[in-house]
Amino acid sequence: MNSAVVDPSVAARMRRAAESLVVRARAGDQNAIAMIVRIREEVPQSRRAALAYDMLRKYVKEHPVVESVRLGVEAVSARANQKSTIRVARDVTRVGSTKKEYVRVVECIERSPRSVDCYTLMACVVADGRDVDEDVVCAILPTLRGTLVVCGSRPVSLEQAHRRGVKVAGEWAAEFGHDGLTIVRGDGAPLAVDAGSEIVPSDELFVRAFEEAGDTDRVIQMASSVDPNARQPVRVGYVMGLARRIQGVTRRGEPIGTLSIAAAEELGEDDGSNPEIRGTA
Repeated sequence: MNSAVVDPSVAARMRRAAESLVVRARAGDQNAIAMIVRIREEVPQSRRAALAYDMLRKYVKEHPVVESVRLGVEAVSARANQKSTIRVARDVTRVGSTKKEYVRVVECIERSPRSVDCYTLMACVVADGRDVDEDVVCAILPTLRGTLVVCGSRPVSLEQAHRRGVKVAGEWAAEFGHDGLTIVRGDGAPLAVDAGSEIVPSDELFVRAFEEAGDTDRVIQMASSVDPNARQPVRVGYVMGLARRIQGVTRRGEPIGTLSIAAAEELGEDDGSNPEIRGTA
């Protein structure tokens, strides 16, 4: 396959698009990573995808970087603390699905620098592990933190709850349905945070961030309304929700638009065509 099979001007645009995708993927752009994965998957069925993937590989070969471990999967930051944190999360997601292992994933999220770029990188690594399904969500829920406990209809401090013997973070059930992720609490009082004018259970914050993970600005706005010491459920929900969206595109064949509307428009997914990269065989 070579650029002679298409119009030179089209090939030039494809080449620029391929170079841009590599640069963005190396910076941790989840949209670019998902697009690269989709292109790679379509190589057997599409001559244009094969040409685009050849361009991607050529650019990577001609412009190597030490910090890019594997194209489209493990883009890591140049900062050492981010790299070590993400490496730990990557190793955890590959060894299994016990609650203890996912507690370690949450710990990695907590140790990472407080930046959207780092959370995006973490989501890409988590997405490379096992499927983010109901079992994973249930394993993570007991790790959520809050500043208060809802005891009946009355909020109390964690210290007061422990003195009273109140059970916190009991059993949970999770389900993915047409309306998204729903959580059913079992026995025990849920952790909660004081989000300004209302007491918000941590699991609800987690679900909201999980469901809104495709819109980073909305998640940031949500986090800004919560006490800084109680934003952990939002961070965890964003990382896990973004990881599930990436898996939806790369594993379940969901449209790019489920991950990013902007990326879907860039790929021409709205009308089923993509003259820049995908095309037809």
